[in-house]
Amino acid sequence: MSRISFAIRSSLALALLAPFKPALAFPANLQPIADALEQRGWTVLLQAPPRKGIYGMANSKKKTIWVHPITEAMGIMPQTFVHEAVHAVQACKTGKMKPLGYRPPVGYAVDRAVFNTLYRNYSSRKWDIEKEAFAIQAQPNRTTLIMDLIVEHCPIKPDEQAA
Repeated sequence: MSRISFAIRSSLALALLAPFKPALAFPANLQPIADALEQRGWTVLLQAPPRKGIYGMANSKKKTIWVHPITEAMGIMPQTFVHEAVHAVQACKTGKMKPLGYRPPVGYAVDRAVFNTLYRNYSSRKWDIEKEAFAIQAQPNRTTLIMDLIVEHCPIKPDEQAA
């Protein structure tokens, strides 16, 4: 084995064994969202979701959010992360995703794009939760808005503060 090959394999092994706090990988402007969700018992991962072909995923049973790292290079990480964070908030009260009833204003073009995405990619029983998540991610103040929704709908429980 050459020195270069050995160095590459050693670096890879160290990278795989090094401690990793997933939420610290997010850009600074998104870190407060990750921190707020983790304070409420969610695991926030910057890695490919377990389902192929998607950029983000929230699992309310596992209380885990995945955001694909490619979203940063694509310029859609804030929207993707906020969308998945909305699903976390939707699950706060009951453990199952239910619409919050929040209806931010969206323009006609966004409304049609969301409808087309829902129609093509989601079962109709998920339309309410997905429409709400898409509408919130489309807001220019999305990061502030999701932080407000986390605080309003997901209070920190005493047992989560100790974690």
